Amino acid sequence: TAALWMADDIEDTIRNIVIPLKYKLLITGHSLGAGAACLLGLELRARIKELRNNFTDLRVLAFATPAVLSFQASKACAPFITSVTKKN
Repeated sequence: TAALWMADDIEDTIRNIVIPLKYKLLITGHSLGAGAACLLGLELRARIKELRNNFTDLRVLAFATPAVLSFQASKACAPFITSVTKKN
């Protein structure tokens, strides 16, 4: 829900400012925020075709991410989502 709310809130800004100025997006979060960041990145790529042109215009850097995607989906997102976890 948080990712959808945030996507609704920033979509126009991305379309009207970020894309025309050719800025790159970095979404980051920790713990529950990392899960929301991953889902937000997926949602924005689904909504805005310009963000699907390559894997560098939108990146997600997530720390201590909970499991929010299936294994197959997480593998497909690996080119633009980096999840950092502590090795025990």
